[in-house]
Amino acid sequence: MNPIERNCLENQHLEEWLASAVDPEIIALNVVSLSGTEAYEYLLYALPQTARRNDLRLRDGYLRRYAHINSGMALRYRQIQCS
Repeated sequence: MNPIERNCLENQHLEEWLASAVDPEIIALNVVSLSGTEAYEYLLYALPQTARRNDLRLRDGYLRRYAHINSGMALRYRQIQCS
């Protein structure tokens, strides 16, 4: 099986990585397409407890720091089925 076929990667993203001459094995091991709020989950999972207010909402500084995620091309709002 092609290593990329094991990965959850949209065709558009795969084409961009391959066009950048990145080895397919490296792509398969390190790149996934994200949708919805997954980008936040990947970025913010390891923040210290002090990054959150008493109501568990992220502090404004972190929200501003990562606000670009909402308008980025990396976010796609359709579900991706991974095998």
